[in-house]
Amino acid sequence: MNLDELRRKRRARMVNTKQSISDYAGPRRIYFIFKRCLTKFSGDISIWLQYINFAKKTGASRTLGKIYAQVIQLHPMNEKMWILAAAWEWEENANIVAARGKVQRAPIHRDTLAWIAP
Repeated sequence: MNLDELRRKRRARMVNTKQSISDYAGPRRIYFIFKRCLTKFSGDISIWLQYINFAKKTGASRTLGKIYAQVIQLHPMNEKMWILAAAWEWEENANIVAARGKVQRAPIHRDTLAWIAP
């Protein structure tokens, strides 16, 4: 991932800012690696969190929606994932209805929901 940052810095110094295939090849390859890794190790929450952070870093909101749907489907009893998905819907997508729906469907203990109270 550091290579991508170096490439972006080099691109910023250059006069010609035309998009090239290398702008998409690196992140696309990393997404492919994450998908392969998660098919084998789908139970590892830390890999899911790294995948979510990478998607946030690259600004892939459509991919983030799919990632949250997959992780909630595979880990329906994990409170942290439900809360992360609801917070993302609320803060990033500004979709209050979807965020409320996620919180209502989540198997969350009442003491965990302290951040929702006004």
